[in-house]
Amino acid sequence: MGERPLVEFEVGEGGGARSWRVSFPAMGTRVDLIGAGGDLPHITRGVCRLVAEREALWSVFRPDSDVSRINSGEGWCEVDPRTDSLLLDSLALSEVTGGAFTPLAGALARLWDVKGARRSFLASGRVPEAPSQEEIDGALRSCDPALLERDEAARWRLARAVNGGASPSRGPALDLGAIAKGATADAVRDAVVAAGAEGVLVSLGTSSIAAFGRRWDGRPWTVGLREPGAAENEWTGSVELSSSSALSTSGDYAPASFDAGRPFPEALAHETFDPRTGRPSESGVLQASVICASGVMAEALSTALLVAGEECVDGTRLDVWGRARGLSTRWESVVARGDGIAFSEGAGWVPKGARGTGGSAL
Repeated sequence: MGERPLVEFEVGEGGGARSWRVSFPAMGTRVDLIGAGGDLPHITRGVCRLVAEREALWSVFRPDSDVSRINSGEGWCEVDPRTDSLLLDSLALSEVTGGAFTPLAGALARLWDVKGARRSFLASGRVPEAPSQEEIDGALRSCDPALLERDEAARWRLARAVNGGASPSRGPALDLGAIAKGATADAVRDAVVAAGAEGVLVSLGTSSIAAFGRRWDGRPWTVGLREPGAAENEWTGSVELSSSSALSTSGDYAPASFDAGRPFPEALAHETFDPRTGRPSESGVLQASVICASGVMAEALSTALLVAGEECVDGTRLDVWGRARGLSTRWESVVARGDGIAFSEGAGWVPKGARGTGGSAL
């Protein structure tokens, strides 16, 4: 993974288990672990290997990954069982959210190319024209999860006939992105616990979190949630995570201003698009966090809430998926809009300053 992991040691308070921290770059972000107990050298080696394996399977930047081979459009692809499971979960959760979450959103991001449009605006002072309805319709067809096909041998492919045999650079694009980070965070947590840790908090890029047990001092894991529109290290409040839980936060973190605070035009101020309409999201949600038993579920639901709000989740279909996976489908949420923050009763939400010590655990 390029750099050797940075490992820091601390001593648990009150004679308790030794606490530790592990941090290393991977999956286009940073992986952080805080825990107590267990064989730390064994934990470190195992976690680095586990993350590297999943990055090799799911990265869109690696030409030999399962995802890239499917995107190549070269027919049926044999995939790792972990990829097969994640793809099945992605399709099921797309149905659960009515298409507000889809693993095939790549064509829509490519069409609007907000970052490219901003660069053009900064260079010329003119806002590029929005895509035509015909272009949007084409991108929408490429976002249809039905294009992701599986045969009886558990092989996968992308059907391109709907786009007239479009080339991989213009047709549907599979990107497991955040849902892959959620799956990886869960796997890391479970591996660390299996290696003897009494408690651990796993963070991939601060937006994908998995927890087990408690801190070395007996307190619950407390995670700060980012202030929408603010710097990454500015937080607006926190939640406490129970044992064996996952947290995902999705937000529209596009820069709202440039050049000494001048605001971007509205057409360039957002990066969240609705795969059901092909246009910028109109949910009004700035940031959505979901807490539940599964990182995969948390990632899919937080993305869907950002795009379409809480109403898009079909509880009946979610329960069917959860029973098949042996998972609890209870979930809690913290949703920030322009007029304030709404949270479910069991989310454990505490605004900044309201909890004695407060703060983010990472």
